[in-house]
Amino acid sequence: TRTDGAHGFALEDGGTAEHEEGYRFENLDLRSTTGTGNGFFLYNDIDDVEIVNVAVDGFAIGVHLASSNPCSADPECDGRNDRLTIRGAIVTNNTSQGFLGGSDGTRILDSVFESNGSTAVFDHNIYISGASGHETDGIVVRGNRLYRSTPDGTGSCSAVSLVVHGEHRNLLIEGNEVLEDVGLAGAGCWGIAVDPGYSEPEGFVNVTIRGNRVSNTGNTLIGIAGCQNCVVENNVLIHGQPYSARGIAAPDRSLGPGDLEQDAIVIRNNSIWMGDGGGTAIRLEDLGDEHEVVSNVIAYPGTSASFNCFELGLPYADYTAVDHNICHAPNAPGAEWVHNGGSLATWQAE
Repeated sequence: TRTDGAHGFALEDGGTAEHEEGYRFENLDLRSTTGTGNGFFLYNDIDDVEIVNVAVDGFAIGVHLASSNPCSADPECDGRNDRLTIRGAIVTNNTSQGFLGGSDGTRILDSVFESNGSTAVFDHNIYISGASGHETDGIVVRGNRLYRSTPDGTGSCSAVSLVVHGEHRNLLIEGNEVLEDVGLAGAGCWGIAVDPGYSEPEGFVNVTIRGNRVSNTGNTLIGIAGCQNCVVENNVLIHGQPYSARGIAAPDRSLGPGDLEQDAIVIRNNSIWMGDGGGTAIRLEDLGDEHEVVSNVIAYPGTSASFNCFELGLPYADYTAVDHNICHAPNAPGAEWVHNGGSLATWQAE
């Protein structure tokens, strides 16, 4: 237990970076009483680190995969912190982030992230970050449970639970459970978001968000923006909060200068239940072409005529396929099949 505000483990060197590799931390219980410091801090070209079956509680950041100074004369140094693996960890009650960082080959597997963060919008259970001009390749976030993201004074989630900003390629987010309690998710609470958040140019290529279960996370359950060749498939989404929300949104926000424009988005085989709060189940419009929206099942038991099954506002030719979708809204005859994009009959004729 740290009572002095320092890090639990600090893998860092001062000055210019020198290459280090091959650390394994296993079966540890790290705690801080101050809400400061990092449980693990990796900085200055630290590669091939494993954190296995470790509990991290009460720091500012549970695991911080930071950046690097310029390299020294070490010929093995590339100024990056690659291939960090976190597996079977329990990361709780850290005041800023549960996990912060990103590099080639980062893997976050089969772990629990709960009640991390204290500043609305800016803190997260998992925050995959990346500086402009430093694209990562091959990050995997799989099999984790994320709950109570950035709880406010009432215990309500107030920020995205799993967020990705920066520049990333070949990113896989698979088989995670992201959830909040009904009545305890504010407007700033989202489930999974892969989108720009910086003033510098950002973008995401070859992203797969697959087989996740996202429940009651408020404003948006899964959102992407600045994404090309990205697939959202086989997810189960449940919106039970008493206000309007978006099940899947692409884009989920406006792009900034230099951000990669959305293109070739595939949304398929998702099961979406939108409770009485309603909203829009699937939004895919604004930018790009060669989009697909196929084989999704949507259920809305509410009565609001403002509910939309889909928002598909691009010209028909910009969608490679919109087919084999089911939207069941038996109590809302005024609900729109496609908002701002034509009637069901029009789409069936295309």
